[in-house]
Amino acid sequence: VNQIDMMMKKIKMIAALAAFAFSLIGPFSAAFSEKSGFKEVDPVAAVKAMSPAWNLGNSLDAIPNEDSWNNKPVKEQTVRCWPIGD
Repeated sequence: VNQIDMMMKKIKMIAALAAFAFSLIGPFSAAFSEKSGFKEVDPVAAVKAMSPAWNLGNSLDAIPNEDSWNNKPVKEQTVRCWPIGD
């Protein structure tokens, strides 16, 4: 067994464990949503309500440089125009 096969086995095992863990959460999701105030939303409605956005983290993590995702490099004046949060 080579390293790639071992890595694939590990990935499959992690995926199976994650699927199992999430399957356990399903029956309890209604109880959690009632206490937390979250409500179920239709996925199509959620996507329609979305607006275009910019993930600055992706731009800064891009390899080999910031414009690898076809965004312009981040400049100080770009960041300064953002509103300050609470």
